[in-house]
Amino acid sequence: MNLVLRNSPFAMFDEDFFGLKSLVNNSVNADIREDEGQYVVQLNLPGIAKEDVKIEYLDNILTISGEKKDEVQESGKYFYRERTFGKFARSFKIEDVDEQKLNASLKDGVLEITLPKSEKKCPKLITIN
Repeated sequence: MNLVLRNSPFAMFDEDFFGLKSLVNNSVNADIREDEGQYVVQLNLPGIAKEDVKIEYLDNILTISGEKKDEVQESGKYFYRERTFGKFARSFKIEDVDEQKLNASLKDGVLEITLPKSEKKCPKLITIN
């Protein structure tokens, strides 16, 4: 007996086709908030080890990339599979950041990146001699 779960009449278009389901919907959800003095970025990364995540900040662009590895099953055969695996990447433009004080932590499947704001630059007054 084959079990087919359908939430909508269009669900059949989301089914595995030539083994490509793992490439669909590999985006990770993110929240970005601005607190006083810092920006905080949170991403849901359940089942991903911190060693499989790379964080870069270059030219005002924060990029988070990584890979969720497929879990190899020793026995049995899937007849329905929703969990995705594969590579992912997200980029965000965040300006006025103190690049020397960036901090990141991964706890309970949530990656949190703290980007302290740089000190506001005041114009320098120049006196004429």
